[in-house]
Amino acid sequence: MDQQLITKIKNLREYLKITPLSMAQELNMSFNDYQAFESGEYILDDNRLLACFKYLKLDNIYEKYVNISEKNGHLIDIDFINSQHFNFGSVVDLLALKNPVKLALTHVDQNQQRRDFTFLDIKNLSSQAANYFEYLGLKKQDKVLLVLKSAYQLWYIIPALHKLGATIVPSVHMLKKHDFDYRIKAANIKAIISLDDDNILKELSACPSFSQVKTKITINSRKAGWHFFDEEMAKFSSNYEVASVDKDDQMAIFFTSGTTKDPKAVVHSFNYPLSHIITAKYWQNVSKEGLHYTLSDSGWAKFFWGKMYGQWLCESPVFAYDYEGKFVSEDLLKVLEYYQVNSFCAPATIYRMLSKSNLNNYDLSSIKEYTVAGERLSLSDYEQFTNVVNKPIRAGYGMTEAALISANFVNNPNDPTSVGTLNPMYETKIGNFENNLHPKNEGELLIRPKKEVGLALGYLKDGQVISPLQDGYYHTSDNVCYTDNTQKSENTQKVMVILGRTDDLFKSSGYKISPLEIEEALYELPFIAECAIVGITDEKDNIRGNIITAAIHLKDKVEPTPQLITQIQQYVKSQTGSYKYPRKVLFFEEELPKTTSGKISRAAVKKKILS
Repeated sequence: MDQQLITKIKNLREYLKITPLSMAQELNMSFNDYQAFESGEYILDDNRLLACFKYLKLDNIYEKYVNISEKNGHLIDIDFINSQHFNFGSVVDLLALKNPVKLALTHVDQNQQRRDFTFLDIKNLSSQAANYFEYLGLKKQDKVLLVLKSAYQLWYIIPALHKLGATIVPSVHMLKKHDFDYRIKAANIKAIISLDDDNILKELSACPSFSQVKTKITINSRKAGWHFFDEEMAKFSSNYEVASVDKDDQMAIFFTSGTTKDPKAVVHSFNYPLSHIITAKYWQNVSKEGLHYTLSDSGWAKFFWGKMYGQWLCESPVFAYDYEGKFVSEDLLKVLEYYQVNSFCAPATIYRMLSKSNLNNYDLSSIKEYTVAGERLSLSDYEQFTNVVNKPIRAGYGMTEAALISANFVNNPNDPTSVGTLNPMYETKIGNFENNLHPKNEGELLIRPKKEVGLALGYLKDGQVISPLQDGYYHTSDNVCYTDNTQKSENTQKVMVILGRTDDLFKSSGYKISPLEIEEALYELPFIAECAIVGITDEKDNIRGNIITAAIHLKDKVEPTPQLITQIQQYVKSQTGSYKYPRKVLFFEEELPKTTSGKISRAAVKKKILS
């Protein structure tokens, strides 16, 4: 028998702390015969070898941590096992033991330089980095600010910090000094690991709290006053004992986009990666032999939905494209075609931009799965894209405080107007933010995890973690309704439709107005590039309260005219209702204001109109 296979089984057995006697009993062998097998003097028959693989969870690594129930291919339920002391750093080591030469990451930088990393590479590099960070004085539960965009080092720096038991604090690179200062103070940052970008380092160095940060590290090149990661970590051992962690230890702090107020610091425990097994397996439908690409900056929780946790737990390689400057649709399409990506996830804004490109010029046949999240994709943009690629885009819904809450899951009918069915990790309740305003199946979505996985520990405030639950539920601030799926299926669950943020809803002439519904109609007009609906109080009109106001950015070479305004108003009336049309239409010469995550900010639009 292949000595490498015997060694792998023995190493896994020891890693999982399974005794030779337990293995012998499981395989219905004598203890002496099993010892002879590990010595290479006894050959296992195929049935026993298969039983050995199954017992060691060699078929699917994620089965070590979850039990999943399916019916006719539909996801029914999930139970978590071994989650109390779960550390994703151990998963990286386990993957390297199982299949050391298997591809883990394909990374392409702005110069089109390609780097491939196997799971053994990630294991060794993350262990070296963990030893290096420990040498610099970092320890368990220290908070580490990461400003790394999609640098290839990120894929072993994060597992390294997990192995150490430290807390990662990812950050987008576009922040200014006051944004960085807010995060350093709020999270009590002990170390910063940053790109060597002079603009980023300038903003960081200008923070009043910067001098309080003990350890400062750059990647790619050496900078005065900073440790140089790439050069210094290479001197350390590639063996590291992963730290033992508890379910209440802090693994990550994600800062929300802060569309209306200061960003919240959302604290997740070390079992957070387990919540994304469903994300990867049943929504993105990743494959062990495929290549998955989620387009997201590493400063957002969405990065962790699609760039590492669930994908590697499902043993799927991931793809990263670290482009610089402004997003160019054609560049992305070339990359998707050339690198034969198999599953692709992106926000609605990206699909909207891609659908405006000449998709027929690119061979995207390698992509079997398209998914979207972050904001609603209009039906017109959906149809424009899917009519060319001839595959559906399956929408999902979640948030920084949780994981994937609902989705158009694999093997369920796809409904492009909804975010599909509920993730079985959660139970939900509809809460009326104005009791007299909503029918029973419409209102604010309240959730709570049925299991011990799937919701943040809470919000970090003044050094304390404040529970996110109110009356036993997390209030999402999203207004939703449930509706029957129009397609017949054995899966009779109702689907969920997002109507908008509760703080975006407003009343006009006594009617409840949901901006999303009107914006959906506006996007059907071929001359509109971007739009947002807000309620503006008119002191001269005390009857209506809020005036429905449309902020519109037109496509190139389209001129704003009174006739165009009339056309817009009449179209919305015909598609929604006579009371929902925008009585004011304002044209913006520039793109509409956006959050740092790329979403149109209605609050910023409203502020700009009022100013």
